[in-house]
Amino acid sequence: MNKVPGNIKKYLTSCFLLTIPIIAWNIFLTGKLPVPFQPAIFGNNIPVLVTVGEQLSRVLIFALTLLMPLEIKSRAGIMIYLAGVLLYFSSWLALICYPHSAWSNSLLGFLAPALTPALWLTGIAITGNRFYFDLPYRRWIFLTVSLAFLIFHNTHTAIVYNRMH
Repeated sequence: MNKVPGNIKKYLTSCFLLTIPIIAWNIFLTGKLPVPFQPAIFGNNIPVLVTVGEQLSRVLIFALTLLMPLEIKSRAGIMIYLAGVLLYFSSWLALICYPHSAWSNSLLGFLAPALTPALWLTGIAITGNRFYFDLPYRRWIFLTVSLAFLIFHNTHTAIVYNRMH
């Protein structure tokens, strides 16, 4: 049986692993979300600055998680991450299961899947405590990229909400 080389193996045990449940959830359940969240509508006529900023910051988040070893030294970080994931999943389930409810049609309910990543991203920032390379790890780097993503993603979602309501 072939062994994975050490220089590749380290990336298989990176903080990117914490993004896999989010990615899987999005892949498997996006089609179940209400109509405004379907890609053809959700991505329609969004300003280029918002779209590019959202995509670029999303890619940077995933790239940074690949460069951070997953070493759970902070119980607080992993607890914040888990709480954030549960709230994120719950926000989707509310929209999927109760699309016509007052919550799902309110601004806060509609934005909940875009707001709740703040928690699981903060949990990743706290859980990560170094990079694989010699640059010193500073949480503000990951948190700044995450904040940029959250601003663009919430702006995008608010634009869609305002068009639909």
